[in-house]
Amino acid sequence: MKKETIEEKKVSAVITEETETSEKLSPEEGLPEKEAEPEEAPAEESEKEAEPEEAPAEEPEKEAEPEEAPAEEPEKEAEPEEAPAEESEKEAEPEEAPAEEPAKEAGPEVVPAEEPAKKTAYELENKDSVRPKDSARSGKETQTENIPAGNIETSKKGKNGRIAFLVSLVLVLGILGGIYAYGYNYCSTHFMPGTQINGYDCGGLTEEEAEAKFAEAAGDYVLNIRFRGGATEIVHAQEMGFAYKPDGSVGALLHQQDKLVWPKYYFEDSIYEIKPGGSIDDEKLTKALSSLPELQEENMEEPVNAYIEFQDGNEKEDGKFVIVPETQGTTLDIVQLAAGVGDAAARYSDLVNAEEIGGAYVEASLKQDDAKIIARCDDLNDLVGASITYELPDGSTMRLNSDVTKDWLVKDDKGKLVRDDKVWDEKLWEFLDQLAYNTNTIGMSRQFQSTLRGTITVSGGDYGYMVNQVTEHDKLLEDFKKQTKETRKPDYYIEPYNDQTENDGIGRTYIEADLSAQHFWCYIDGQLVVESDFVSGDTTTGHDTPTGVFGIMFMLKDTTLRGVMQSNGKYEYETKVGYWMPFYDGCGFHDAWWRSAFGGTIYKGDGSHGCINLPVDAAATLYSYCDKNMPVVVYW
Repeated sequence: MKKETIEEKKVSAVITEETETSEKLSPEEGLPEKEAEPEEAPAEESEKEAEPEEAPAEEPEKEAEPEEAPAEEPEKEAEPEEAPAEESEKEAEPEEAPAEEPAKEAGPEVVPAEEPAKKTAYELENKDSVRPKDSARSGKETQTENIPAGNIETSKKGKNGRIAFLVSLVLVLGILGGIYAYGYNYCSTHFMPGTQINGYDCGGLTEEEAEAKFAEAAGDYVLNIRFRGGATEIVHAQEMGFAYKPDGSVGALLHQQDKLVWPKYYFEDSIYEIKPGGSIDDEKLTKALSSLPELQEENMEEPVNAYIEFQDGNEKEDGKFVIVPETQGTTLDIVQLAAGVGDAAARYSDLVNAEEIGGAYVEASLKQDDAKIIARCDDLNDLVGASITYELPDGSTMRLNSDVTKDWLVKDDKGKLVRDDKVWDEKLWEFLDQLAYNTNTIGMSRQFQSTLRGTITVSGGDYGYMVNQVTEHDKLLEDFKKQTKETRKPDYYIEPYNDQTENDGIGRTYIEADLSAQHFWCYIDGQLVVESDFVSGDTTTGHDTPTGVFGIMFMLKDTTLRGVMQSNGKYEYETKVGYWMPFYDGCGFHDAWWRSAFGGTIYKGDGSHGCINLPVDAAATLYSYCDKNMPVVVYW
């Protein structure tokens, strides 16, 4: 009873102090409604003492921060929540309270400023409306605030709601985290749904289970082998002892799954194509291959090496040495073939081309692209590279090119074609002889259209073409070195007056001498310009005028004609003439000023030494039309 009386006195003192302070505050700063209920404080205090455990729960969180707390006491305001705990300790030890209270009654200056634990239950209940005693004692103004009970209840419900939300959120996150962790670990060890590897559904399988599926499928494996020529043979897994051999490719696919985003695999398919590994039984494979038709000896052809041969030319192109490609053949090396087939099977290939397996087919030792055979072919073409096309008088051509000279090459001790200079030169002279035979027209029999007797045959003489074989030989040697290619005329020793082909090469400009008629005619471009009787060589003394086709060698005026020099040092004769036109070895046309008659049979017994004597005026006219190398046709 003594304790309660002391407490009541303390409460009355506090209420009195606060009432005085509240009256000094304006209505906006204080809460004057509380002044009308000072008597109820003890009763409430008693209830608080009776239920000490509920005091902390009823304290709203906002009571620790009064809106207008005095600035002079910030430390007092910051530690209000510790009061209930200390108060509870004080209430648990009621015996000690009386001993401490007298000290507080004796004088306010004795109470420490930092001992909020000694507050009464009433102060704890209304800690924001009843300010600490120290403030009253220090003479400072104190602001009080009362919180309605309804607001305290609402605050408690809001706090409980937030706690429930946080607990629910933690539970949901925990569940989702567990699911994610499970999926993460599952994605590390299993293929996710929708995974296909080489057409097999591997979703939900581990690496070992997927490997087992491939091992099971290996028994159905077949390999197609395509051979040269297009034939295809099939070898089954059992025939070659084929088995699946893990190579890590399946595991690599598993490890490349993105574990961090594993949920995406439930919404998209993962389709993969790999080349799984396999193993074979070498002995079984060799046996299986040996039974194939393509490996039977009677069905295999040996390859043929590339070689050089001459390809004949034609009118437009010269022949040349060419490389004939090697023949591949169909002979197979079973060791190399088995190695290639085994490698293809190890990679699960559907088809292997035997031609693409290195060494499977026995190859020719010398191929067309070999540098040696290419160089050899070039050398041979250089030897016969010259090409000369000769234009012959009759309009034809004659060619000296590779088609001719390739036959001039001989084989050496090793069987290779080479050029032997001696043989080569012999062949060259033979060619020149043939060229002269085809070209030379000197002395040939010609069909001539005579003035009095129509077409006659005239032979002999030195008119026409004669190839100079010596100079042509030297030119050709240079042409071979330079591999000259050209079209030209042969180098001639004698050439005709023109290239006209009428009268079998005589042309339409010529001098015609008919010994039987003792008469001559001169035609220029087919037109007669002069004619006359003449006296030819004396046939009775062996001075016959030569017959055939000749050419005027040269022409002179006012010259002396001399016969053969005699043993006495004198010429057989010496005769001055005004016009001299020789055509063969001292025989020619000239004026015979000493004769008074021409023609008839004068040549018999009074003929010349072989020349054709003309009247002076006829000789002068002929001289005016005559030209060097003009054809002269003399016949009986």
